[in-house]
Amino acid sequence: MQYPVKKPDGAEVQSRSRDDFVIAYNAPQIDAAWPAKADAADERISVGNLLAVTPATAAGAISGARGSPGARKQGLAVDQDALVKRYLDAYRVARATVAIIGLVLRALALCLAGLCLFAALAGGNWSIANQLLASTGPVLMGAVAAVAAGVPLYARGILVCAIGQVLRATLDTAVGTSPFFDQDRMAQIVIRC
Repeated sequence: MQYPVKKPDGAEVQSRSRDDFVIAYNAPQIDAAWPAKADAADERISVGNLLAVTPATAAGAISGARGSPGARKQGLAVDQDALVKRYLDAYRVARATVAIIGLVLRALALCLAGLCLFAALAGGNWSIANQLLASTGPVLMGAVAAVAAGVPLYARGILVCAIGQVLRATLDTAVGTSPFFDQDRMAQIVIRC
């Protein structure tokens, strides 16, 4: 769907897609008071009404400084539900990185080290006379193999968990400083995650 807009001087701005229309409004290249219509509509309505920006916030944005980002903050035409969904999906990825991938790697490292030790102990000679002499070598080899196999994998699991925590912190910052959300919406997003 296209949205032709008329400037105050009567010149018509080229038709735009919905996304281009919203971007032009937020830029600000078009004004909330300008008449616009959807191609299928018969009559024109204001850009603010077409984008569902409340008149109070649009009027406040228009009376503010045109170029400053904070002046139009309240009148932004943003699909908040889509933004919330994007942030929630990102939080799910961070949670999965920490809880699933990182923990699985660490558990796998511990299991692998345990198997190496068990294999070394099971392969040793367990008679009382030969216990100290014959089983010391395989046990030491098993311990070295357990450390060589388990430590790098466990360290990798810790790094993956750290990456997930950094992603969470980055998302908390992004949500907390977003100009598109009020305090209640920010709290709702962070609490849900």
